[in-house]
Amino acid sequence: MYPPELEKRLNIQKEIKGSFISIWSSIQQGFLLIFTIRITLFSLILAVFYQHPLMQATMILILNIMMIIYIYIKAPLKNAVNKIQQICYEHIFLCVNFSVTGLAGLDQSKQLLYEQEKLLLA
Repeated sequence: MYPPELEKRLNIQKEIKGSFISIWSSIQQGFLLIFTIRITLFSLILAVFYQHPLMQATMILILNIMMIIYIYIKAPLKNAVNKIQQICYEHIFLCVNFSVTGLAGLDQSKQLLYEQEKLLLA
């Protein structure tokens, strides 16, 4: 039906399209794995950096921002209700994380001021 050269090009395009769809579906199916890794990292950050609250808050904030970017760019959830629900959860977590990071920063600056005052009075 088509000339042989065009047939070859069409077959190559079909193979490329098929592999792209396969990769895309793998990314969408990998959401559960990525979400589980995120929860594990969250727990690990809390356990390892328990003496450094500002570092904890900053790392969790970065983790949250990365998750939001992933959800917006890759759109791993097909159902609109689930997608909106996950985006709302992530934005709520983002607001909480910004607040906690601010409080941790204020706490650390207050602690530094206390240590400087203690040195001046000694």
